Amino acid sequence: MFWFFGYNKCNMIEWVNFIANSFWILACAIALATLSHAGWAASILHENLGIILATPNYNSALHLAGILFCLGLGGISDKWWEITISLLFALLLLQLLFRLHKPRP
Repeated sequence: MFWFFGYNKCNMIEWVNFIANSFWILACAIALATLSHAGWAASILHENLGIILATPNYNSALHLAGILFCLGLGGISDKWWEITISLLFALLLLQLLFRLHKPRP
């Protein structure tokens, strides 16, 4: 009777796709929350949104969101070139994130 409802004995959830999709969804949530908070801070401080987003805290959050987004898209892709491009963008954003927090002399 369970076969009628699409139930089978193998794993029903593809965990790799679930985790990869969770990465890009989390990335969108981080980016949206960062932009929302930056917009609120800009209105309170009477500052331009671009100036607020250029601060290291907001910039780091957006870089982290970009890294998670690229990892998520690379994880759900089937083509090797899409995975390669996504991982290259993730590495580029990771390098920019480390450069942002590198101590300056």
